[in-house]
Amino acid sequence: MKVTKEQKETCIVDLHIELPPERFHEEWKDVGTEYRRQANLPGFRKGKAPIAIVEKKYFHDIEQEVTRKLLDAAVREAINQEKLSPVQSPNVREIKLESDRSLSFTATVVLRPRVDLPDFKGLNISVEKPVVGESQITEFMDGLRADVAEFRTVTGRELAMGDFAVLDYEGSIDGSRLSRHTLTCNLLMQAGLISGFALRKTDQFPDWLPPSSACRPERSEIAK
Repeated sequence: MKVTKEQKETCIVDLHIELPPERFHEEWKDVGTEYRRQANLPGFRKGKAPIAIVEKKYFHDIEQEVTRKLLDAAVREAINQEKLSPVQSPNVREIKLESDRSLSFTATVVLRPRVDLPDFKGLNISVEKPVVGESQITEFMDGLRADVAEFRTVTGRELAMGDFAVLDYEGSIDGSRLSRHTLTCNLLMQAGLISGFALRKTDQFPDWLPPSSACRPERSEIAK
C-alpha cells in the first residue's frame, strides 16, 4: 500500500492511498467464499453452488462489498502508519477501481489541533472559598420542603392567603353561559391569585366553539 500525505490546512490532511491488485484479489476470494456459503441457487443445495456461478450471479454485489472493506481497512492502516489523531471519520472520495483491480482513493482527515502550552509550572492560583449564608440555607431547605410537601384537606375555616384550592369553573360568551357543553376542570390555584381569569383559544377547546368568539377574552366564573 502506498500512502502520500498532503497537508491542506492546519488541521486537515489529505491521504492519497493506492492499493495493489493483490489486495483486491485476496479480499475478493474471502467475500466470494462467504457469498457462496449463503447462496441458494436453483439446482444446487445451499452453499454448494460452484464459485464461478456465484461470482457471475452476484458480481456487482461482491465488487461493492470488496471495495467497501478495502476502503475501511486501508484508511485505518494509513492513519496508523502516519500516526494521525483524527477527530471524526475521514471523508473518502475520488475512488478509482482500475481494470487490473488496483484501487486508489483520497481520504480527507480532520486532525486534533495541536496546542503548545507555555510554561505553567510554579504559577500561583488563588481560589475563593464560597461562603454560604443563613438566608441561602433557609432558601434551599424551603425548596426541599416544597418538593416533598403533601396537600391536605383543611376544614372548619374559610380559604386563607397561601392556601391552595381546587376549583371548578364555567365559561360564558357575551354573558351567555355555554349551554351545549360546559367547560369545567379541576383547577389548582393559590389563594391571593384568584381574581378572575380569561379564556383564550387553545388546543384543548372543543371543535364546536366558534373561533371568532373563542379568541376574545371572556368572563369566567367560579362554580359554587
